Amino acid sequence: MAKPASGGMQPEAQIGTRFLKKPTEVNPREAGIERKNFGRCVYSRLPDRVDKLLENSDPEGIEYFGAGESQERFWQAIGKDNFCGGLNSAVSERRQLSMSNSAFRSLMLEEAYLARFKQVPAMPADATEAANRRYMTEGATTARSLGLFADCLVFRDTAGADALLRTMPGSDEEKQAARAMAPSLGACLVRGQTLSLNTANVRAFAADGLWTRFARGMKGASE
Repeated sequence: MAKPASGGMQPEAQIGTRFLKKPTEVNPREAGIERKNFGRCVYSRLPDRVDKLLENSDPEGIEYFGAGESQERFWQAIGKDNFCGGLNSAVSERRQLSMSNSAFRSLMLEEAYLARFKQVPAMPADATEAANRRYMTEGATTARSLGLFADCLVFRDTAGADALLRTMPGSDEEKQAARAMAPSLGACLVRGQTLSLNTANVRAFAADGLWTRFARGMKGASE
């Protein structure tokens, strides 16, 4: 893993949420609803702060300092009055849970993209497979590899990636949408590259590729 930049980028630091860290311990559909509701709540309540964090992130995590943010202060804002913690309490109250900054980033990329696009955007005629990205660490070998894969996936199947994000996590529809992307997933793998391609990770790559290519730097919602 590349050395974090000064300012405290912490790719795998655990951050307090109500998202189920081990959703296999509960009904997958319940865990998916919990995840989706939490993501929608956080983004709808703190859109400007989340957008700034996303602009200062890459596939390995979030650089809070670069966004003029403190990780502790940001999560205190979410925890204040438990404004996003009371969703689906029957599931949430089983334990206090956590996720990595990378997982939280994926959740927010999805909501930021969907807030701007109500339907699949058209790929520009002059688009290239690799999107214009910013990486937080020098070298950033792993982040670049993951970013290029997400870019390729969305370049080859924009509609499929968009359709995947419009399903509920943990649902049969999500699985079907992820399976439908199998040809693009195979085509985007670089020789010698090994990736975990379960449904949740395919969704995360789709969110990364769509936000980076279409939503990054965009203000407000699109028609």
